Amino acid sequence: MAAPVAKSAHQSEAIDRQINDWDLAGLTSVEIAARLAALAPPIVMTDRAVRARIARLNQRAVIDREAMIQHELRVLSFAERKTVEALDQVDADAVAPAVTALRGVSESRRKLLGLDAPAKQEVTGADGGPIRIIEALAPPNAEDV
Repeated sequence: MAAPVAKSAHQSEAIDRQINDWDLAGLTSVEIAARLAALAPPIVMTDRAVRARIARLNQRAVIDREAMIQHELRVLSFAERKTVEALDQVDADAVAPAVTALRGVSESRRKLLGLDAPAKQEVTGADGGPIRIIEALAPPNAEDV
């Protein structure tokens, strides 16, 4: 078999996008390799090479997510700083909307970082008391049994 021809960065990105799409559609690495080979011109890649590319794409997605989080945190910090600067320039009547904006920035930051603990939820019986399992499992007329 002839050695594969080196691809340009643009071609390599297009192949990665196609592999990613097929992977997300649920195709196996063997099926993806077969589809690549059926393209015109064919792209010869083993299923092992396809799995390696998918692993690299997944790793890149993790890195991209972290980069997006960092970007959003910088945006939120900028908005917060500009809002505080604006507060120094306005009269007392205009402060309420700015405070609301600051709260929104803070809520967005907390949500993005996962800092808020989930709300505790409890399932209770009648009048907020415990659920009585024995009563729930007992036949309707226990005396009849």
